[in-house]
Order: sequence, then C-alpha cells, then structure tokens
Amino acid sequence: MFAAALALLTFAAAPVPKNLPQPPATPEGEWKLVEVIHGGMPADPEYIGAAVTIKDGNFSVASARRTEAFTFTFDAKAAPAKIDLVSGEKGIGSVVPAIYKLDADKLTICFVFGGGERPTKFESPANSKNALLVMERVKK
Repeated sequence: MFAAALALLTFAAAPVPKNLPQPPATPEGEWKLVEVIHGGMPADPEYIGAAVTIKDGNFSVASARRTEAFTFTFDAKAAPAKIDLVSGEKGIGSVVPAIYKLDADKLTICFVFGGGERPTKFESPANSKNALLVMERVKK
C-alpha cells in the first residue's frame, strides 16, 4: 500500500514541462480569399471573397462563377513551409509547387502561375508569373 501511495505521489509531484514544442501550424481550415496578386498586379476580382476549404487532403476554391478542386500535401516544417496542389481527379494531374505562411488567422500562398519552380519568397514582382493568394480564416 505504501509503495502504491509513493508511486502516485511521485507522478503527482513531477513538474510539468513548460514551453513544450507545439506541432507546426497547418493550413487546414475554412478561409475567405481577400487578395489575389499576379505579376505585381491585382488579379481577377471574381475571386475576392471566394470560399477556400483546405481539409483532409482536399483544397477547393468556390467563387461566384465556379468551384476549383485540388488535392494537396504540405510540409509545415520546411522553411518556408511547402504546399503542393495537384489538379485533376484523384490527385492525378499537374502539380503546382507552392509555399505558404500562416500568421494567426492569415494564410498566404505563393506559387508560379502556369507551373514552374517553387518560389522561395512571398512576392509577386511586376511582370512575373508569381501569384499570391491572401486569405483570412472564417470565424464561426
């Protein structure tokens, strides 16, 4: 009995570590597209306000005129964090290599429009093929 009480006391008295490493933030969730920049210029305003859902390996963008669906994989530990969007049914299609950053309730994705190398910076210089998507998390 004494040994059991001592074992219980040992577990209860053990300090709880502070600053435990947090798992990397993921882009999964429901988002609203608030800004689209392509080649340094604002892109088609049709997409502003579009609903973006990133969940269970699926990435969809639903605007007033159409819905586009992709599958995705991401690596939150990379620097910058990587996300690969794949068009086509069941993830069989062209791959769009992108980077993303997540700042609280703001998600930014940068990719090369029409395919190409993965960007290394979150920028869309004038006359470039780089595109930036800026989203805000939908609050429920």
